[in-house]
Amino acid sequence: MTKTYAGGVPASALASGMLIGGTTALLTPGTGADFPDGTTYDFVIVVGRGTVKEELMLVTARATDALTVTRGYDGTAAIAHDANETVEHCIDAGIINDASLHIAAT
Repeated sequence: MTKTYAGGVPASALASGMLIGGTTALLTPGTGADFPDGTTYDFVIVVGRGTVKEELMLVTARATDALTVTRGYDGTAAIAHDANETVEHCIDAGIINDASLHIAAT
């Protein structure tokens, strides 16, 4: 799966909490524009990096500060998150594996 990655995206935070089944991550107002627009390829975020609540999510669309997400991505568990938890743009194991396979094949 092709994904997009933008370097230098500053960390944001959840503007409101997320239930386990929630599929929209609302970012702190005005910070969504720093993330990829999600129109061509999906991208990955991590919520709560380095905590017991760390979860990767696949972002399939972005509308200003609202991210449409697939929860529990890349082997992480979908869990409830509180407002103000850190949200960061990141890479996932798939990107690293694809790069490794490409290097090995050339």
